[in-house]
Amino acid sequence: MANIKNLDRIAEIARDLPRLEEARKMLAENDTQVEVYQEKTDGMVILPSQIKYNVINAINVEINKQKEELKGL
Repeated sequence: MANIKNLDRIAEIARDLPRLEEARKMLAENDTQVEVYQEKTDGMVILPSQIKYNVINAINVEINKQKEELKGL
């Protein structure tokens, strides 16, 4: 049986994993871009399209890490 710490982590993954998978799905589309927004200054920059693939790779790493972690919890 999972202890409280494990249950908390499972809840975090259950919250985050769908968001990561949705982001990956969106970024896979041709008409998407990556924007960086700073609320304090209301500034925004659109990153070059090559960066999108680096973001997808980082998201894939995190998705795989979380799925593997779930197996051990």
